[in-house]
Amino acid sequence: MNYLILFHNGYAKSQWLFGLLFFAIPCLSFAQSGNLKFEHIGTSEGLSHSNTICMLQDSRGFMWFGTRDGLNRYDGYSFVVYKSISGDESSLNNNMIMDIKEDRSGNLWIGTGGGGLCKYTRDMEKFTRFTKGDSENSLSSNLINSLAIDHDEILWIATEGGGLDRFDIKTETIKNYKYDENNQHSLSQNLVKFVFEDS
Repeated sequence: MNYLILFHNGYAKSQWLFGLLFFAIPCLSFAQSGNLKFEHIGTSEGLSHSNTICMLQDSRGFMWFGTRDGLNRYDGYSFVVYKSISGDESSLNNNMIMDIKEDRSGNLWIGTGGGGLCKYTRDMEKFTRFTKGDSENSLSSNLINSLAIDHDEILWIATEGGGLDRFDIKTETIKNYKYDENNQHSLSQNLVKFVFEDS
């Protein structure tokens, strides 16, 4: 008797129909035709290291892969590998590539795991280094976990133990945000793993 009362109740009836459809739809669906195929690209094809940490497809169609041992640019056929070169200030400052972002001008920003931040100026084919230093206008840590460029072209840098850095791409000035036990509106801690801009 209870079943009939619930069944004839409009709300319960709609739940019952929803439940029926929920379980019936998978039975009516069909598998997509064709099989997915994967191409394996590794060190034998020119990738600098088999452990890829991050990747980006830039505005020109190149694929960029950040690995534990260098930055790789891939055009679909071959790799160009960028690494830190001792004594060359225009090279990468560290080979552990943690994140890659592209700004509106087509420059790449590379966060490294120990060397700070690098800007790759494509037209000049060189890297500019930004590291932790003694001045106020420097990174809070050379260990970078994540990068994000917001709608105002501000680069946000999540660091390992240094808090969050705000880098103005136009002026190349930096502001640091850190945990402050005396400020309830500060970061909750200085270890920041990820940063992104929502809608």
